[in-house]
Amino acid sequence: MRRKITGKISPWLVVLLLIAAVSGFYAAKVVFSEQDSQPEFAALKVYPQPKPLKGIHLVDKNGQPLSEEQLKGHWTLVFFGYTHCPDVCPTTLADMQALEKKIRQTGFTPPHVLFVSVDPERDQPQQLKQWIEFFNPDFQAATGSPEAIEAFTRQVGAAYFIGEHEPGDSNYPVDHTAAIFLLDPAGRLYGLFTSPHQLPDMAADLTKLAKKKPSGSGA
Repeated sequence: MRRKITGKISPWLVVLLLIAAVSGFYAAKVVFSEQDSQPEFAALKVYPQPKPLKGIHLVDKNGQPLSEEQLKGHWTLVFFGYTHCPDVCPTTLADMQALEKKIRQTGFTPPHVLFVSVDPERDQPQQLKQWIEFFNPDFQAATGSPEAIEAFTRQVGAAYFIGEHEPGDSNYPVDHTAAIFLLDPAGRLYGLFTSPHQLPDMAADLTKLAKKKPSGSGA
């Protein structure tokens, strides 16, 4: 005997279905509105998800510890190199000086700049301080033990290579990436600028970010 279906639906079930439909609509609206509101960048390559950084144990230009906590509360441009660099490092830091000026002219606060030396054997804090402040006294510089530098660069994805040399030899080559990495106000890896660096595009991208609070940045 076939059972007859009356076709009656509980009023409570109708209410629950309506609530689910409305909730799904607004959830989709939030997701797509966040994607639509993501600014388009001319030079900045943004990671799909910001990457938290932790376990940073560096020493800044004043001989003070620098950890991930000092990288929060502001956007930060991070560049790796060494003070004996004959071309890329001084050129890039001069570009950072010009970039800061361009952004200030728009009325927005430029990102902090952090130069990290991958050559701790020659670049002690005092050397770093004198060198970085030649470009801009507000720029920060740091280095650390070989292990601390390797741990930080591995998290960021920055490559470098120190040429073989005898202990005490002050004349040896260092190869390093020329990319500039961008950290968000939560201290996470947000994106990077590859070389060659186009200052007008970089300034435009960073100004867009200054106008927009990144989702979940904690800024």
